[in-house]
Amino acid sequence: GWLCKGAMGTRMEGRGWGLLVKACCKPQGYTPLLSSIDFARIIQCVTFSPDGNNIACGVGSSVELRSEHTMELKGVMKGHSQNVYSVAWNHAGSLLASGSIDGTVRLWTPDGKEMGTLKGHDCHVLSVAYSPDGKFVASASGDIYGQGGTDCVKIWDVETMEEKGT
Repeated sequence: GWLCKGAMGTRMEGRGWGLLVKACCKPQGYTPLLSSIDFARIIQCVTFSPDGNNIACGVGSSVELRSEHTMELKGVMKGHSQNVYSVAWNHAGSLLASGSIDGTVRLWTPDGKEMGTLKGHDCHVLSVAYSPDGKFVASASGDIYGQGGTDCVKIWDVETMEEKGT
């Protein structure tokens, strides 16, 4: 399972095929906060938006955006050809990055519009993160299946969509 600390005393917890949002005010034993969902697909990653109102989940080869309070599906971002392993919001909450086994990083607006695809990894993108000022995205790749790819970190300029360094 995995765990992600959220806004306003909430946390997300994954066990196998589902996601549960829970209150975590009590150190021992917590109660369900508002809602849970059970997907028929594997959830690889999850993150709260900076304002705490939305949850982005990497589900199969797409990114799902859900309401934090109701878990209502607000949108599905499609474009990757293989599983999404990492999602990250910029600090303003105006862009979401997703990294996939297909070797790409995609940038999305909160309403689901794709802003661009960052290509340059020769194997699986396992992690993405924004710089504190939101001008850059870091992406980390790793050859998790032994197919001969290069483990590396790349830095991308969000405005120009160009690689700035490896």
